[in-house]
Amino acid sequence: MAKTLERWDRTLLKIRKELDISQEDLARILSVSSRHVVRWLSGDIENPGESHLQNVQAIEAILEEAVKALKAGKVASWFRTPNPVLADLRPLDLLGSRTGQDRVKALADNEAKFSAIA
Repeated sequence: MAKTLERWDRTLLKIRKELDISQEDLARILSVSSRHVVRWLSGDIENPGESHLQNVQAIEAILEEAVKALKAGKVASWFRTPNPVLADLRPLDLLGSRTGQDRVKALADNEAKFSAIA
């Protein structure tokens, strides 16, 4: 279990760093209280639950696609900028739901394909 928790902690920190978001923003995206995020990062909660793990893994995969597709230092900005493909919503705002994650992943995949061609 400790190995899972280490990975969980590293992944949460990686998401925060890459998206340049606060713990409160991370909590909002994960649909939990800020206190939950604090307790997860401090190790007070050893098992965040399968649905939370799956949610974070999905966000991590989207983030990895965006990192591949975008220039260094542009990832956080891309997630914070309203996008016409997403009805002028910010990708960051859609990460809290599976449907939103699917939409952002598809957009990141397209960005990756486009950058490979360009």
